[in-house]
Amino acid sequence: MMKSGRNFAEKRAREIYWKSIADNRDDEIRKKLCGEVCQRNILEKYSGQP
Repeated sequence: MMKSGRNFAEKRAREIYWKSIADNRDDEIRKKLCGEVCQRNILEKYSGQP
């Protein structure tokens, strides 16, 4: 009984760990995309184009 409980806890911890890595990767992609869009908006704003 103890063994299955420990295995479940390890499996759950591993799922949380991998999910956090995936979330971090998503955040990096989102920041990158936002950065490109923001830079484009600033360039358009200062170059005088609508």
